[in-house]
Amino acid sequence: MEEFPVYIREGAIVPMNIERNYTGFGNETSKGRITWLIYPGIDNQFTVYHPDKTGSSTVSMINHSKSVELVLKDTKKPSILNVRMDKLPMKITFNNVGLKDSIDYQFDIKKSRLVVKLPKQADGVLKIEK
Repeated sequence: MEEFPVYIREGAIVPMNIERNYTGFGNETSKGRITWLIYPGIDNQFTVYHPDKTGSSTVSMINHSKSVELVLKDTKKPSILNVRMDKLPMKITFNNVGLKDSIDYQFDIKKSRLVVKLPKQADGVLKIEK
């Protein structure tokens, strides 16, 4: 009775401030970064305004039949992209540079999650090829 279901629809982009591991979406290493929960399926965009008055960050999602593009704009803080995926993507690039499994991203088959940690404030396009 202490847990409540949360229903999230396709296309949702949810910014979170994760500082501990109790949510299951990150841990102490997530502190100081924006964790973006991404649910592909419908094109969408979300802008978060930082409470510390450093500006805003925007993530736009563009869905294609064989890929998903996440466009990061005005990123004032490092980001973690936590993307709902049914299977390991064939290829992942950020600004046309290939990312490496277990170094730049991790895929958790049990949770159906792709987690990409961008090391610094970085505008650009993350392309996930299904």
